[in-house]
Amino acid sequence: MSGSTVSQAQIQIRMAPIPVRVGVRVGGNYSTQTSIPGRSSVLGAQAGVVFQAQFGKLALQPALVFLQRGYHEDNTYIIDNIDEPVYHARSVTTTRLNYLELPIHFVHPFSGPMGLQLFAGPYVAACVGGRQRYHNYNYAGSLTGPLSAQDGGRSRLLPRKKPPGGLQLLVPLPNAGLNGA
Repeated sequence: MSGSTVSQAQIQIRMAPIPVRVGVRVGGNYSTQTSIPGRSSVLGAQAGVVFQAQFGKLALQPALVFLQRGYHEDNTYIIDNIDEPVYHARSVTTTRLNYLELPIHFVHPFSGPMGLQLFAGPYVAACVGGRQRYHNYNYAGSLTGPLSAQDGGRSRLLPRKKPPGGLQLLVPLPNAGLNGA
């Protein structure tokens, strides 16, 4: 699950009898994968281009959006090996995944084309990579004991050449958004 704050700027192009708006979408995305113990939310970016074709009071609004989702993870472990002293380990990881998303929203505006809108519709998303930053700490005895070893680094996450099951069509529940001028 994730929430987002988005700003849009649009220009209107008149194509035959259907007015079409083209705009830029820029904002933040707050990923909430906190149902797993030790995980917390991270803030990511989103940017893209949005089109809106008006049909009376309803509009069709496809977009192409780059967005980041991810999580921060902080876990501790007790390592108790036979014939070795007990020690504690702590692992801190931040994972950011980059997606290209193609939502196709059906929109009903309540106060004009740039005000409060109710929108719903399917979208297709594909992970196009990401990055992970990690730090591992080993403590002698307990987490308050002396630090006996540490390491850390960064890794680049690459998408699979063929995702398992291919691209998935996701149909979210209706949601509301605020598009402002």
